[in-house]
Amino acid sequence: MVKVDQEIQALAASLSRTVGADDSRDFTHTREFWAREPQRSLSWAMLATPDEYQGEERVRVAASGATARQVVDRWTAQLPALKGIRWLELPSMASQPLLEAACMLPALEALRIPANAITDLKALESCKSLRYLQIGTSSSIASIEPLAKLTGLNWLQLDNLKCARNLDPLGSLVGLIGLGFTGAEFKGFTVDSFQPLRYLQNLEWLHLGAVHAVDMSLEPFAALRKLEFLGLGNYFPLAEFAHLSLHLDASVCEWAQPFVRLHSSVLPCRRCNENWKVITSGRGGRALCPTCDSVKLARHVARFNAARGAAAASAFSHGQ
Repeated sequence: MVKVDQEIQALAASLSRTVGADDSRDFTHTREFWAREPQRSLSWAMLATPDEYQGEERVRVAASGATARQVVDRWTAQLPALKGIRWLELPSMASQPLLEAACMLPALEALRIPANAITDLKALESCKSLRYLQIGTSSSIASIEPLAKLTGLNWLQLDNLKCARNLDPLGSLVGLIGLGFTGAEFKGFTVDSFQPLRYLQNLEWLHLGAVHAVDMSLEPFAALRKLEFLGLGNYFPLAEFAHLSLHLDASVCEWAQPFVRLHSSVLPCRRCNENWKVITSGRGGRALCPTCDSVKLARHVARFNAARGAAAASAFSHGQ
């Protein structure tokens, strides 16, 4: 027991010299598709009515105010004839008929649908040219099953879709390089398991935001060797993050390490007024100052390292 205490004290002494903040982190690789270049700088035609269309390839439909419904009806009627549109953003609260009209565009490559009143995604199955798709918050969509047919997709983002507890339909989208599946911030959203995502071997960007999993397993992500970014909430057991750290670097998933250092503007320590607090990895993560809480932090780091060692030993014994 004395030996363990001595090891913790030595680790605490080392950790006490850790600067708790990190202002040098590069977040460019964490950006979603629409916030990246060249998409971010693309010129879009903001059109209030379909009569304004003059052959543009990228169109944002603007419909708001008291006449929004009438405007949407006009777009629904005329949109299929605007065959030159390749990138399309529908207005907030887009309707089911408007989605179906958009899916009749033969050259449609990118489709953004903000918060909406859509009920059925089946119309998307006819979009053979679709490569980039974002679907915003919806409480009315009954199923994501039709997405399984969109095998040509390169990038898919789904925001807070209440129907999507089972991710099996996404497992067939093996061409994806980017997948965002996020719940509402500060609100729990739970899926059965992340297991279907293990088949998406081409993924480079995976953001799972505020999503929890019933089985609490992060094991599927160990198979995704091309990942450059994995965004997860700190909702999972320490042992899961420790096991994940055997396969993914902390530069890919920030929780694949014992603790995370944030920007200096976030958690200054009010006790010592000299350092910043870090957040420990694992469900129930704590904010600890490396200076003031060095022993507590050392115990956590020791538990993380022990869990990582146990996972490595288990993998070796199973020939993995």
